[in-house]
Amino acid sequence: MLKVGSYNNFRVIKATSRGWHIEAEGEQLFVPKRELPPGTIVGHKVKLFVFNKGKGEIRATSAVPYASVNQFAYLKVKDVTSFGMFMDWGIDKDLFVPNRFIKEKPDAGTSHIVRLFLDEQDRSVIGSCLLDDFLQDKPGKELKRNQQARLLICGIKDIGFRVIINDKYRGLLYRDEKADSIRYGDKKQGYIKKIRRDGLIDVSLARE
Repeated sequence: MLKVGSYNNFRVIKATSRGWHIEAEGEQLFVPKRELPPGTIVGHKVKLFVFNKGKGEIRATSAVPYASVNQFAYLKVKDVTSFGMFMDWGIDKDLFVPNRFIKEKPDAGTSHIVRLFLDEQDRSVIGSCLLDDFLQDKPGKELKRNQQARLLICGIKDIGFRVIINDKYRGLLYRDEKADSIRYGDKKQGYIKKIRRDGLIDVSLARE
């Protein structure tokens, strides 16, 4: 089965005047000519992002989304409705965030951090503003001191910045790390500085 909300490796199986028929994991899709590079022929392999356009219509695109499933992203709100909000996801499909995953409804045009996950029932990607629901309380053995890590700034405190580490863990970046220019929603490459007994992780922008 295709991995909706992620990249899939397809094989081109047929060409038409309008586009291409592609296949992966036993499923076939049609994509317009613009989605594949010039010079594509039957038999070529292509890597495309798969999403649910709506009403069960699965599509593939060469456009690059701002995030895939199981990732956090800082996205702009395009529209707010009585049942949720829609955010710019970077592809030809807005990311829907239902009311039950929103603490307080924001205004259109503002940006917020959301977690993308797959609704298994209808194979669609939705978002959630309830970030703590997706963060692990204590890090596993995969994290070690001075290890490089992906950081997403998710909060500002007097002593520093709350961060999400590798889309999994909570962390703290202190202000004395020369981080005064950092803003909410920024993505940074950093390093694990210390893993505390309570599970909180201190991070740094430079390797010690």
